[in-house]
Amino acid sequence: MNYLGHFYLAHISQTSYQGALLGDFVKGNRWHNYPHSEQIGILLHRALDSWIDQWTIEQGINALFKGALRRFAPIALDLYWDYQLASHWTRFQPTTIEQFAAQVYDSLSPQSMPPPAQRVAQNIIAHDALSNYQQPDFILSALKRISERMSNKLPYQPLSEALWQQQNVLQEKFEQLMHDLPILAEQWKMQVVNARL
Repeated sequence: MNYLGHFYLAHISQTSYQGALLGDFVKGNRWHNYPHSEQIGILLHRALDSWIDQWTIEQGINALFKGALRRFAPIALDLYWDYQLASHWTRFQPTTIEQFAAQVYDSLSPQSMPPPAQRVAQNIIAHDALSNYQQPDFILSALKRISERMSNKLPYQPLSEALWQQQNVLQEKFEQLMHDLPILAEQWKMQVVNARL
């Protein structure tokens, strides 16, 4: 999942929004340098990413993308899961997605983040990314922005088309994912609390 999914699971597990974002940027053991609540968020982000990557392989989802697109499938899928979550938001939360987005934005402190995370946080807020994930055009734009940062350019247009062509299958997979992930996040947090990280 991308940022909306990680913020949602941070909310469900009552862990740090800031840590949920930092999980993409704090490498190795540097999580020790952050406040305890953010440490939990960082490590939860890592655990969820690892689990989703393995689940995607086991479910054969990457194989839905043909030829050269397959190697870029995880990037496109991360965005697509957020699109589905945003599109069906009221099934999972009593507040609107706009209210949730405002809550997350208010909680983030970009000035205390490392520069790459700071830029991402500022862009998420400036573009109201969390609310806009429900727009298919936003997903295409996000893929294009990712491509612009990569030395090996992302075939963002064919990737986007492949997502919509497989939408029926991916919708079913999304339902499975959203059943499992909140349970996984809660179980992981309890294990960490019991271990007294």
